[in-house]
Parts: sequence; structure tokens; C-alpha cells
Amino acid sequence: MLKSKVQVRTELKLFRSNLTQYQKLESADRLCRNLLKYRFITGAKRVGVYLPYRGEIDLFPWIQLAWRQGKALYLPVVGNKDELSFVRYTHKTPLKKNKFNILEPANKKQGVSIRKLDVILAPMVAFDVNGFRLGMGGGFYDRTLHYKAKHRYLKPAFVGVGYHWQLMSWASPEPWDIKLDVAITDKNVCFF
Repeated sequence: MLKSKVQVRTELKLFRSNLTQYQKLESADRLCRNLLKYRFITGAKRVGVYLPYRGEIDLFPWIQLAWRQGKALYLPVVGNKDELSFVRYTHKTPLKKNKFNILEPANKKQGVSIRKLDVILAPMVAFDVNGFRLGMGGGFYDRTLHYKAKHRYLKPAFVGVGYHWQLMSWASPEPWDIKLDVAITDKNVCFF
């Protein structure tokens, strides 16, 4: 019997919350090394990133390296229509908590068109063998990237990042779910 998305979210978020600090740091370091293996990421100039929330895998080791390499990084900001815009993020960017208690840039005026990004690194609660990402349940990335449903080749590359144990076998996407181009975890990579 297939588990519902709600059951999967609940179980994996609980598992994620019980990881030790060592496990989180080790996984973040391994993820960073995996991200460095792929030209579409190392060659990207504008990258959408996120700050970890409730045990999401931490991108900060990669973010620090990306800043040193001169990449322009952007954080998601929740807009009025529950779509994401992406705002420039540097080590000096003032942050504030949004309505979901997630840190985002305080100044939302430095946004960039989503199609100007080369890559978006999006957190996952889970992902399946067909490339469908299960997030926290708000549908923000799906709404923002809706145009990729029919035109997957358009920028940005949609890359899910997470822990290796978040790979699931279920394959019951909703009509509005946007397929990942790639999932990169602390131990493996899946191209879709």
C-alpha cells in the first residue's frame, strides 16, 4: 500500500529532525563535494539557493565556496500570490523571518527574473525515481516554475538537493508537480 504524501512528509521530517549534528555536517560536506562534480553547476553564474529550515540539508559549505568564486546567489522570497521571487544574497544581506518563520532577505527589491537564473537548488523532503520532488507542501516551487511543465529545457535547471535516504519509490505526482532536472544528495546523483 502506498503511503500518502502527508505520511511521507511526516515520517521523513521526523527522521530528519533526529539526525545528529555530526550527521548533518558530514552530509552537508558530502553534498558540497557532489555539487562540485557537475559542469552545469560549477559553470553557473546565477544560482538560486536556500537557507536550511527544520533539518533541511545545509548548503552553506557550497554557498561559501560559490561566493569566493564570484557567483551571484539568490534566495527565494514568498510573494503575494504565493510564488517565489529570487533576491540577491551576499554575506552582508540583512535577513528577516517571513510568515512561515523562514529567513529571507529583508530588502525584496533586488530580485531577478526566474529565467535569468542558471540553476535553482531546492530543498526536498523526498523525491521519487521519476524525478518528482516532495517539498514542505506549499507548492511554491511548482507555481514559480509552472512554465517548465511543457518546456523542461528552459532555464533554470531545477535541482533538488537533500539526503540520500530521501529517495522514495512512489510515483504519484499531482498534475501541477514540476519534475526535477536532477536530484543531488550527499551520496548520489539522479538525472531525470
